[in-house]
Amino acid sequence: MIFLYFYYQNILHFRYAYLVIGSLFGVPPLIVVIWRKPELLIKFVKASMFLIFLFLSFEITALKLDQWRFPGEYIGYVSLFGVTFPLEEFFFWIVMSTAISLVYYEFFVDDEK
Repeated sequence: MIFLYFYYQNILHFRYAYLVIGSLFGVPPLIVVIWRKPELLIKFVKASMFLIFLFLSFEITALKLDQWRFPGEYIGYVSLFGVTFPLEEFFFWIVMSTAISLVYYEFFVDDEK
């Protein structure tokens, strides 16, 4: 990545990067795990429901304090409590990140015991 950044920057610039990367690395593993072990869906939803509120409050606070911004192209925006952030941020980070993290745990760490 560092080599690409310094010598071939054009390869790293593409439209809707957040959507593309989130769709490629988040959604397919989630579908595979739910297909193989549908009983995990309820556990993923329970864990996600708790952390959605934590991540949303963190996002709103960080945007109000101007800790980060979202330059780039996005498919849409969400406006809540006086801040606006990309729809992809809401979907992939706030809503789906817990389930996606648990899916990768199931793939790489869980030993089926």
